[in-house]
Amino acid sequence: MLACFDLTGKVAFVTGASLGLGRAFARALARSGASLVLVARRRKLLEDAAEEMRSYGADCICACADIGDETQVEAAVEAAVNRFGRIDILVNNAAAGCIEKPIEENTAEEWDRMVHTNLVGPFIVAKAVGRQMICQRSGKIINIASIGGTVFNRINWPGAYETSKEGIKTLTKCLDANWNRYNINVNAIEPGYFMTDANKRFYDEHPELLDTVGQHIPCGRDGEPDELGPLCVLLASDGASYMHGSIVRVDGGRTYW
Repeated sequence: MLACFDLTGKVAFVTGASLGLGRAFARALARSGASLVLVARRRKLLEDAAEEMRSYGADCICACADIGDETQVEAAVEAAVNRFGRIDILVNNAAAGCIEKPIEENTAEEWDRMVHTNLVGPFIVAKAVGRQMICQRSGKIINIASIGGTVFNRINWPGAYETSKEGIKTLTKCLDANWNRYNINVNAIEPGYFMTDANKRFYDEHPELLDTVGQHIPCGRDGEPDELGPLCVLLASDGASYMHGSIVRVDGGRTYW
């Protein structure tokens, strides 16, 4: 039974792979046998992540790219195909964080930047990788959404981030509707609150809010990034062969109260 979750021989292209959830996704894929193309903007952090992945025995390359730049993304995809000959898995993870001010103070330029990074960027990456998957007649795409579009965090100012992340769910269904005929599965993970390095820094600066946030999560705590890894492996594997356009929520129960 467990053989269908083995990713040996598969090639995974992971954006935002140097930190946070992206690095946790890459770690899970590496430990499941996949070769990796790690994509992010900062070379040093990417190289640190690559060293970790190689410690699990993964064949791994780095590709510096801004996901909002089509030329850079296409170069990263070309490098992946030149090195490995194919791309079997895309984890479309890279994103920008919230705009920390009331929505009436947001500028159009700030919204443009957020939507371009969090919604247009994943489309650019999916399109570039998707062309390769169409040629192969196979592939698994995992978009990373957020519960932010469903339930708001009272300690933040909801706005462009939440809007863009809600759009990821519709993008997921649109991509799958277009590409399922090519044996490509497009699904999404919808995380709740996870204790990434960025969130740890936030709680270090605002320790009084840690308990406040926990009180709004039925299981009483933020998730750990590695708790998302097994789901990523499932969606990347043959075990998800009949999952198309699914949005899988992992939030400790946050959205039901």
